[in-house]
Amino acid sequence: FPVTIHAQISERINGTTNEFRSYVPRIKEISLAIDMKQQEVFSQNRLTYSVSDLGLHNALLFGDQIFFIDLEFFGKDSPYKLIGDFLLHPQNRFSRIDNAYFLDDGMSIFDMNRNHLKDYVGLLAVKWSLICIKRLQNLSREGADFNVLQTQKDLVGYYLDMAELFVHSGEWEQLLNKERF
Repeated sequence: FPVTIHAQISERINGTTNEFRSYVPRIKEISLAIDMKQQEVFSQNRLTYSVSDLGLHNALLFGDQIFFIDLEFFGKDSPYKLIGDFLLHPQNRFSRIDNAYFLDDGMSIFDMNRNHLKDYVGLLAVKWSLICIKRLQNLSREGADFNVLQTQKDLVGYYLDMAELFVHSGEWEQLLNKERF
């Protein structure tokens, strides 16, 4: 996939089948609203090494050491994306306190701007909705059970709702604790 989040969103939109194109206008509208609020381009020179799919689902604990596995997408990436993807990943379900610690530590370690993170996480929520649409397309093609399909549709709606809230809400950090499916 392309490097920038905007390019990733465009690429994923292009891969959306006709059956699920009804989501595309909402996705484009949210992305445009975020773009209008965030005119500053995220600098490509502030990169960090990232496992990209960071979470306990890709970690092994041996004694007091944690080892990360599944390094398929490992490379240099934006610290905003690293923090945002960790907080938004559907398999990363942590308490409000744990999310706050991770967010505060990440902001401090990478000397990040909270408003930039807000806008970037909004774009990542759009990206996650498109990832869920892709999963939905594959599950639909495979003839998955109605409940499985409905859960994916609910996740698409969850991420799009979250992206819209990021655009309009000043208390965006509380949105990260919204219940997922």
